[in-house]
Amino acid sequence: MTYPDNEIVNNTYKQQLLLNSVICTNTYIQSTAYDEAGRMRKRLLGAGAITSGYGYYPWNTPNGAGRLQTASHGNGAQTLQAFNYTYSAVGNILSLVVSDPQYTETQTYGYDALSRLAAAAVTGGPANYSENYGYNAITGNLET
Repeated sequence: MTYPDNEIVNNTYKQQLLLNSVICTNTYIQSTAYDEAGRMRKRLLGAGAITSGYGYYPWNTPNGAGRLQTASHGNGAQTLQAFNYTYSAVGNILSLVVSDPQYTETQTYGYDALSRLAAAAVTGGPANYSENYGYNAITGNLET
């Protein structure tokens, strides 16, 4: 593919038509590995400088059901950032723990009976907060 600035980008794909690499003057994505369900497991970014790894809940785990559980990004021995997710029975994110070399932040979420976001809070990070959300009973639009 040629972009308006004349950069030529070449994408390669796995046999299942899943993206493997993105290469042009620079290597954006060196390679990608997937599991048998087509979920990304590992991706090498740049010339292998950054490795991203992804882990999933087992299919038979209540509230997990094959959803993303962990994601981490690092450069060799050092983890630059890591994420850990938990879910409700209907698939809403209940918590997200974000870790990097400086802090570990926990984000929590609450939902109403219609699965609309009703509360969000962050603790342990550089900007802690807590918010509640209310919806108009007639229109369903966000009010507060």
